[in-house]
Amino acid sequence: MKAWTLLLGLAAGCAGSPPPAAPLPSTPESAPAPAATEPTQAVDEPYETPDLGLSGQAEPETKLTLEPTDADVKTALADADAGHLDRAGQRLSKEIARIDREATLDDRMVAHALLGRSFAATRQWKLAANEYGRVSALWQDPKAAEAELPEDSRPRHLAQALMAVGEAVYFAAEQKRRTADALKPPRFTGGDFGRWTRDKLAPWLAKKRVALDATEQAYTRVLDIRPAAPPHWVIGSAARVGELYDSLVKDLEGLPVPPSVARDPKLEATYEATMSEMVEPYRKRARAAYELCQKYGERFSIESADTELCAQRLAALAP
Repeated sequence: MKAWTLLLGLAAGCAGSPPPAAPLPSTPESAPAPAATEPTQAVDEPYETPDLGLSGQAEPETKLTLEPTDADVKTALADADAGHLDRAGQRLSKEIARIDREATLDDRMVAHALLGRSFAATRQWKLAANEYGRVSALWQDPKAAEAELPEDSRPRHLAQALMAVGEAVYFAAEQKRRTADALKPPRFTGGDFGRWTRDKLAPWLAKKRVALDATEQAYTRVLDIRPAAPPHWVIGSAARVGELYDSLVKDLEGLPVPPSVARDPKLEATYEATMSEMVEPYRKRARAAYELCQKYGERFSIESADTELCAQRLAALAP
């Protein structure tokens, strides 16, 4: 009976936590609001891949190669694409005041996003956050900002601006993910397994779920970008959400078997079946995110490391 008590206590530590947030939606209109009063989807409800329609939104260019007009931004972007972010950052740091005075809005946004990326590459998180914050501030009023873009080739300028905003939102979500990833499951080193479950495992699981929910919401905000969410960053965000839940499943499946359960083969088999059932909602969350990633790639003809990852993970998670 003690083994069963430990098993049920372990299961309750997960199943008793708040249910996962609603699956990452495919349109800004369906993105969940961050308000705490919004109901979440029950873990036993079916998960379906969301509709991929953009609800009549404008669709800027999606097969996008950034082409800044400003010479310094163009050179910095070429350096970054060639793997020389340090060189790009140095150039932009010297020229950013002039760029902010003279360049088009989308070039200014690309410049600040590149600066943010260069700071992030050297783990200067505060400086990176400042630059990405400037990108978001420049697009705070999307309609007014869009009106500032040059009328000549406006779709291209709009696409570049949206890509910069998407990168800024993604960076903020990545910072949340760093916090979630740092919460590693506790190790059982012997002693009273029930006490370890109560004093170590349960608090870790509670913190992990809060961190995961906050991180998923941060990635989902890419879908709030107007007038259209940039597909490249939707794909990246969906891939990261899938990885979040993949990681949680591995953490839970890697928990030690209660010693009293391990001594009884039949009880151990029941334990493993119960654990598999317990983590299935999180597998479904991962699959839903990877499916969204894959379908955005197909719709917008985007092939990337993230779309490849999503296809591989979907194959591995196939029921």
